[in-house]
Amino acid sequence: MILKLKIMRPIKNVVFTKREKKENDEIKIGEETLRVDTSWSPMHWVNQRAEVYSVPEVLDSWMNTEIEVQPGDFVYTHHFINDANNAIEFEDLEIAYMPYNQLYARVRDGEIYMLNDFVLVEPVRETEDEIKTESGLYFKTNTEIKRNIGILKYVNSNTKDIGAKVGDKVCFEKDADYEMDIEGEKLFRMKNSNLIYVIEE
Repeated sequence: MILKLKIMRPIKNVVFTKREKKENDEIKIGEETLRVDTSWSPMHWVNQRAEVYSVPEVLDSWMNTEIEVQPGDFVYTHHFINDANNAIEFEDLEIAYMPYNQLYARVRDGEIYMLNDFVLVEPVRETEDEIKTESGLYFKTNTEIKRNIGILKYVNSNTKDIGAKVGDKVCFEKDADYEMDIEGEKLFRMKNSNLIYVIEE
């Protein structure tokens, strides 16, 4: 199948991927696999992981990056990646196409590498001490994820230029916390430009 795609080279700025199921509609509990009704919250179950089949030869200079993916890589991208509007049929193949600047991260040999200007931030949950008064009374029943604060988990090659690094606790802009399932871990996807400051403790 890959050999056939070699005669179908994408135009600059576009990446071809294998078209996957639009939704992750199965969950595993122990040895059991359960089907999920995704209709109640389709965005929560959308599949954003795809295998790269073909890459362009060049990118426009305004993208300010080099081509950092290759056939066989897995990439995380926009939730429209498996939408029917992005599908192309070629002989007996069905592929999807996506602008290169909408690729968030690649996975190669089990390693996550951030693409373009994207970073992944680990949510931070309140501690028990933060939800009770000095006298020991709780003012809420459960701890919650803190708003606009997280730990930098994966960064891109330009993140160091803004003074941040892996492991930093950061404050980020409101509504920048786009949640994704990355290799089984719930993380927030955002850009360098969404980071406001590092919290030094």
